Amino acid sequence: MQEEYKGKSIFSRRYVGMNEEAIREEIDRLQGQVYALEKALDLLKEDDKNFIDAISDNQAKMERLIKEIDKKITKLQSSLDYDAPIKNQLDIASKDIGAKLKAANKESLDTLIRVLQFNTVILILLLCVVIYKFVIG
Repeated sequence: MQEEYKGKSIFSRRYVGMNEEAIREEIDRLQGQVYALEKALDLLKEDDKNFIDAISDNQAKMERLIKEIDKKITKLQSSLDYDAPIKNQLDIASKDIGAKLKAANKESLDTLIRVLQFNTVILILLLCVVIYKFVIG
């Protein structure tokens, strides 16, 4: 024989001695609770689906990121010359970067000098016009 359930009863009152209308109201109340529980479960199921989708998307992104990092590390390892000391490789790399920076600085300095020369010519012309206006005008 099964044991009797000793937890909290879902029924608010006993049905013995209740009239038919009270029993119908109790059934309506219980159906409302069941409907609310079903709705809550559906919402939880939808949230779980969204979380699962987000997790799978993030997992795919992480896998792509790991593959890209692996490719970059492999490329870096293949570009290193293991016969030459690392200090020499760093010196060569810093010299290359220094040469590129000097070239970029020279180019920007040349542009700046051209702009200054142009501005100087314009300033001289403006002074000539002002002097001409005062002397002749």
